[in-house]
Amino acid sequence: MSEIGPLGYATHALARPRKLVKEAVAVAKSVKRNEAEVRFRNAQKRSEDKHKALTERQAAEEVIRERTARLRALRLAKEASDKEEAAKQSLLKSSTKKRG
Repeated sequence: MSEIGPLGYATHALARPRKLVKEAVAVAKSVKRNEAEVRFRNAQKRSEDKHKALTERQAAEEVIRERTARLRALRLAKEASDKEEAAKQSLLKSSTKKRG
């Protein structure tokens, strides 16, 4: 059975389902594209987050290295001072024993 379409042409009953199929395919392609874009954006965000976390971790490690170096220098200076003080005390004790 044929009907007259908007342009005055006869349309077949099978023409409408083909149009619907084309529209469904277009919608499916659009949905797939949107899903792909979402996956891409998520992958980009994960990559950015990973880079940011790595940068923060490296900065924190650098701070720890600097603090460790400073504390080590302080400890070595104190040990040297203590050793020097012990040597002075030893000399004082030995010089006072000889006098007596």
